[in-house]
Amino acid sequence: MKHILKKRRKVETKMVISLSNMMNWNFTGEYEKEDEMFNVGPEMLAILIPITAVIGTVAIIITAIILGMREKELKHKETVLAMEKGIELPKEPEKKKRPRYFTIRMWGFIFTFIGIPVLLGIWGAAGIVNGVWGLVPTFLGLALLLAAHLEKKELTE
Repeated sequence: MKHILKKRRKVETKMVISLSNMMNWNFTGEYEKEDEMFNVGPEMLAILIPITAVIGTVAIIITAIILGMREKELKHKETVLAMEKGIELPKEPEKKKRPRYFTIRMWGFIFTFIGIPVLLGIWGAAGIVNGVWGLVPTFLGLALLLAAHLEKKELTE
């Protein structure tokens, strides 16, 4: 039994050594260090970021579509099953629709709180002249907040 285990260990050790040797060779046949093997430079990173963003966005959209279709399918099955049994389905509660100013106010906060860091970031990196571009989303957000406030005031009167 010991003899078999020793043989097995030798074979496993040889496999590990051969696998680690394979990992240290690049496609041109030149030996390279392990640290350099997975080194991602700025050029490769500049390519990978947009690819990852597009693939992630498409995956999220496809998942949302599939989940929406699945929800409709389950609702349809429930309705058909209730009709077969002669059971009346209770009406679904109506979704309470928010006033329009809620959405306007939300986008106002989003634009304002994106514009301020953009303003400060560009200002710090490229100077005050270029930092002015950060005022565009900031003022757009403030305008939306003002519009939401005025619309809420109109609704309450």
